Amino acid sequence: MSFHYGKIILMLTPISQIITHGSFASGWYSFLNDAGSCHQVQARILENSLKKHPYLKSKKDFLSLPPAGFDEQISRIQIPHGTRLQPTSGSGHQEKLVPYTKPFLQQLNRALNPWLFDMARSYPGILNGSHYWSISWLPTSWREKGWELDDSELLPSWKKSFLRNIMAVPSEVSRAETLSASQFATLAFLAGSHDLSFVSVWSPTFFLNHLKLLKEWKTEIAATLESGSWQKFKKELSHLKAPRSPVQAKKLTTSGHHDLWPRLALISSWASSTSTEWATELQENFPGVSFQGKGLWATEGVVTIPFQGKNILAYQSHFYEFLDPQSGNILQIENLKEGMEVYPLLTTANGFARYHMKDRLVVSGKFKSVPALEFLEREDSFDMVGEKLDNKVFLNLHDHLKIEFPDLKWVIAFAVKDPAMKPYYLFVLEGLGHEASAGKLISGELEGHFHYHLAQELGQLGECRVIIRDNSYSLYEKFQLSRGMVQGNIKVELTHWIKGEKALKLLHEIFGKIS
Repeated sequence: MSFHYGKIILMLTPISQIITHGSFASGWYSFLNDAGSCHQVQARILENSLKKHPYLKSKKDFLSLPPAGFDEQISRIQIPHGTRLQPTSGSGHQEKLVPYTKPFLQQLNRALNPWLFDMARSYPGILNGSHYWSISWLPTSWREKGWELDDSELLPSWKKSFLRNIMAVPSEVSRAETLSASQFATLAFLAGSHDLSFVSVWSPTFFLNHLKLLKEWKTEIAATLESGSWQKFKKELSHLKAPRSPVQAKKLTTSGHHDLWPRLALISSWASSTSTEWATELQENFPGVSFQGKGLWATEGVVTIPFQGKNILAYQSHFYEFLDPQSGNILQIENLKEGMEVYPLLTTANGFARYHMKDRLVVSGKFKSVPALEFLEREDSFDMVGEKLDNKVFLNLHDHLKIEFPDLKWVIAFAVKDPAMKPYYLFVLEGLGHEASAGKLISGELEGHFHYHLAQELGQLGECRVIIRDNSYSLYEKFQLSRGMVQGNIKVELTHWIKGEKALKLLHEIFGKIS
């Protein structure tokens, strides 16, 4: 019996789904069964972790070690030759390279496997088609260094080979010569995927931008799918065979994205803090499609995963402690109580010990003996002239604006140090109108803080400015891309410093001269 090649390709997706999904099962059962003995699991992880930290001779050494940030962690570990270095850059930071040793990857898999298996149990429709896991375009400088940003690299080689048969978009799109070419290719493959069943992106704004570009490039993408050859960015995409699907091309031109993916069962993205409004907008674009907010997963380690309806600690991965911002005490898991706000400290198998993540979390409950934690905001503080503001102030502002002006979306608050004028805060929101009334609310709230009010009275701090435009997020994204960030890493933040001539010039180029 002989099969047509196309039929074999069509068979690969469900076969790969079954094999890949089944490979996650043992991790799920282990995670579920050991959740009642979280403390014993953590004790074993600490014992094993100490063996991978040669500068710590005993548990006593470990307990006397103060929490430390990224630079200090890197300075005290020895990275074995040939270790894969995973790049990352937060919105307010330069590039960081995190060592991804084999034991560290195993730790990440102990969170990835139960999350993916539990997700498929909760949303079985995702097993009925192809997947899209966000693939970011690699800037030229990153490609020249051989850096990768493919989420599937977390998996063992044999799982990756099956996973490739499930993916709607090939990873090669990230290697296009330009960002626009990469986006066009991504959208062509997505639009051509009639069986798309799951979309996983980090920031909801990332996929919202995809939908916007899909509308702008609808004619060229439809022509690509109709002909099977690139109708735009031909030179930049010469390394990649174009998809072909005349049926999908017709759907795109007649219905837009709503009828393209009838099997789409689930979208996963950030959905907490400043991402809430954008996640809501994304959900509104796909009525009837389920949505799952992501847990807290950084390049440096995983903290929480969605599991059984809660974001719970990935207790099988790293050794976790928590810093109490009020007392400065380091708390163990058994010390956590519902309602407490804490910062996670991670001890991981790549050599980091008591790594202080700057993410403020609130304890929201428990799953058996494992704490559930929700993300609140990134720690940051601003004191340009003595005004002493922190991100709690900006988070409260964000929440009040959402109540008073539900049609506006928060994009960023810039703390601007401009030598040509007094330092000031610039608030960028997306929407139409309300500049005067939103500005009045923001000014009123800020002036309620003693040190901010005093700095203004003393003439040290300029009046805050407010920009409201219908394309504010696109401008912010352009700003971050111009700084060298990767598109998939960009998310809506509460705040960002503008320091130095280069950053100030970029701000004025993109948002206009601020007076």
